[in-house]
Amino acid sequence: MLRLFSVLAAAVVIAGLWSAATAEEEGGKKAKKTIKEVMKDAHKSGLHKKVLSEKASKKEREELLELYIAMSDNSPPKGDQKSWKILTSRLIIGADDAVNDPSDVKELKKATNCGNCHKKHKKS
Repeated sequence: MLRLFSVLAAAVVIAGLWSAATAEEEGGKKAKKTIKEVMKDAHKSGLHKKVLSEKASKKEREELLELYIAMSDNSPPKGDQKSWKILTSRLIIGADDAVNDPSDVKELKKATNCGNCHKKHKKS
């Protein structure tokens, strides 16, 4: 039952992000932070590692979630938008799991495989 709820919640998040992407393409909302800013604040600062180690405060876990949402609001420097939304949605779902339960970092660990995103979306 919990697994079904998780799948449904993920579908809702992805649908919302897809709508946001369409709105951005049509001149809608602008991202709060650039991808570079998110990477600096979330990864280079060590915040995501702190969340993965289960030592982050609730405020820090919420900050990571907000950073990943902001990253998803950007368009990828290369590659297609659909792939970008799928990969960033996984980050958002993983971070959201950690916000609700600091020990629930399994999905976040899977989603933060840097090579997966960088190979498809980072300009050389």
